[in-house]
Amino acid sequence: MARQEIVVFSEDMERKLKENDYKDCWSTKNIYWHIARMMGEISELQDAISSGTRQDIIDEAADVANYAMFIADIVRRS
Repeated sequence: MARQEIVVFSEDMERKLKENDYKDCWSTKNIYWHIARMMGEISELQDAISSGTRQDIIDEAADVANYAMFIADIVRRS
């Protein structure tokens, strides 16, 4: 069984994915595109840590994690 923190965070990740369902599937992009986007999300996370709400920080952390997951998924499938 997964740790409770992972379960809760994966729910945040899924919520953020659902908010972006209208976008192309991540598998249509290469890992370098995802790395560049993840770096942008890291910058947004830093901004949220500096001046955002707790929810902003959680949301941005989930965005970063989703890009890392995309990269892992693409590599796993190749």
